[in-house]
Amino acid sequence: MHRRRPERRQCSDHLRRRGAGFTQEPIEKALEPFSTTKITGTGLGLAIVLRLARANGGEVSIGNRPTGGAAITLRLPRSGS
Repeated sequence: MHRRRPERRQCSDHLRRRGAGFTQEPIEKALEPFSTTKITGTGLGLAIVLRLARANGGEVSIGNRPTGGAAITLRLPRSGS
């Protein structure tokens, strides 16, 4: 008997980093323009990613991994869905 797999309507990409991860304040503000914890940062990187994702029907989520470190997920709809 052949089972048909359900069609996936989204594709995802995950970025995981080791280290301390995000503190609470940066998590709440990380997707806002000009929000940075770096001396030389502009704070535009994640804000641009979020804007492009939303413009294409997608989303971005950020948080900390249970084992430590940061996690960022980008989800975009598949073409034609």
